Order: sequence, then C-alpha cells, then structure tokens
Amino acid sequence: MLIIINARRWRDRKFGNTYFAGEIVVERDDGKLDHIAMPMQYGYGDQYMQAAGEALTAAGYMPEGVMPRQYFGERLIDFISDVARRGDL
Repeated sequence: MLIIINARRWRDRKFGNTYFAGEIVVERDDGKLDHIAMPMQYGYGDQYMQAAGEALTAAGYMPEGVMPRQYFGERLIDFISDVARRGDL
C-alpha cells in the first residue's frame, strides 16, 4: 500500500491565521486507488499530517493514536505547498 498526501496551505494575512486543505490518495495492494478529501481547516506546521492521520484512521487504513509517518514509513509520500489565495485551497 502506498499513501500520497497532497496538501495546500494558505495564510490569512489580515488576521494571521493559517489554513490548509488537501487530498489523500491510497494505492491499495490490489492496484485500486481510494481518494480521501481533507476539507479546508485551521492549522499550521504539520497539522495537515495529523488531519491526514485522522482521515486515514476514519477510513480504516491505520490505527488510532499513530502518526502517518510512523505507521507507513517509506510507503508515505507527502507534499505541502503554500498558495497565495484562499480560492487555491
């Protein structure tokens, strides 16, 4: 199984808050792809990774209380990009 986390981060310059949104793609052992959406939510730094862990746990791909990097190791690829506009999330 391969996990790809693609997240986008936006900083509200007026109030200084940071938000992110993204998608998780799970390539299962049978070759099929599952897509899990991460809607826009507040968070900075690696918060997107914790949200991805919660989404993967809810979908049944990993147990509770474990971070995706620890659980999946080299089977995890993650991307985070900063975007200029809220609409780009």
